[in-house]
Amino acid sequence: MNEEFNTLDKVKKLFSSQKEEEWKSFLILYNNVAAYSGYVNAAEHSYTALLVALGDKGGMAFYKLKKEKIFSRNKNMIIVREPNSYEYIPKEYIDKVEIKKYIAFTKNQLAVHMRFTTNERHELLINLKDLEMPYQKDGIDEFLNRYRKER
Repeated sequence: MNEEFNTLDKVKKLFSSQKEEEWKSFLILYNNVAAYSGYVNAAEHSYTALLVALGDKGGMAFYKLKKEKIFSRNKNMIIVREPNSYEYIPKEYIDKVEIKKYIAFTKNQLAVHMRFTTNERHELLINLKDLEMPYQKDGIDEFLNRYRKER
């Protein structure tokens, strides 16, 4: 991954300058490009993942992450934060968060459909086995607890 967000302290520091809420949990949600119909929609969602922060007032914030273009035999992909990609979504702007199994016979991935009142939407994946980042498991647990109950 990336040195900028590979520890909980670094992620807290990254979001600390954003004062809309107190950020409690963090996780990475991967872009489900296959869920978008049409070239234009896929192009609008060309990021690799979202680094998400869940706030104490029910809102969320995220940075878009993208794959670094490198040519290497190393199978580990390098993901970097896109410049100027920070977005804050207050609780009242979160229209719908739907979580379900991605594929019926897999236990390791969940599909997440997020829609905001601004008509922005994101089709994402949670990989339940991807716990490379030390904050990922707690972030997934908080995300599932928050949105499986409310929505």
